[in-house]
Amino acid sequence: MARMWLLLALSLAHSCAGVKLTPPLNDGRRQIVRLLSGMCASAAVCSSCAASVAEDEGDESPPDEIPDLGRARPKPRKGGAPGGQSLGTLTAEDGKKAAAELLAARQKLESLDTLVQTSDFASLLEALMSPPLSTFERSALTLVQSRVLDPEDVKAIGTIKRFGVGADVIIMLNGLQDAAKSADRVGARSFLGKAKASLDEIIVICQGNKVL
Repeated sequence: MARMWLLLALSLAHSCAGVKLTPPLNDGRRQIVRLLSGMCASAAVCSSCAASVAEDEGDESPPDEIPDLGRARPKPRKGGAPGGQSLGTLTAEDGKKAAAELLAARQKLESLDTLVQTSDFASLLEALMSPPLSTFERSALTLVQSRVLDPEDVKAIGTIKRFGVGADVIIMLNGLQDAAKSADRVGARSFLGKAKASLDEIIVICQGNKVL
């Protein structure tokens, strides 16, 4: 029995560690070696599989996120006139009212000269943040969308998608407001003069289309 276990141990060493046996193995011993080799290979495979399973179970990283291709996308908002009024409901009367608001804004700008000269920046800011100056953009958009102007004049004033003299007025009013906040009288005078000139162009367009 001890001799058999010795042969098994030597055969196992030959199979797993590559040790050469002397003398050479006979047929019976070769069968034992093949059997033990298969057992060693099976044990190695099982050990590898167990390690892989343990590694997978220990991996707590979240699975890859699959994009939801069926998720509905928000619909783009349709354009319209300021104040929630749709483009199709604007009338010529709306255009004339908008032109009157723009004329009032121009007259208001004229009254700001004294505030700039006396450095009354608090009153200047209050005027800029109140109608008709604070509502200039809404009035200008209503005017160009009400179809009371010639198409070329609409392009000249501009819309949300097209830069025009209307955008110039907005830029100058913003610059005037910034100058008032920083108590910059020189800058305020410059922006006020440019805002007047740009708004004058819009008034001339309104008069040419007989909406003023």
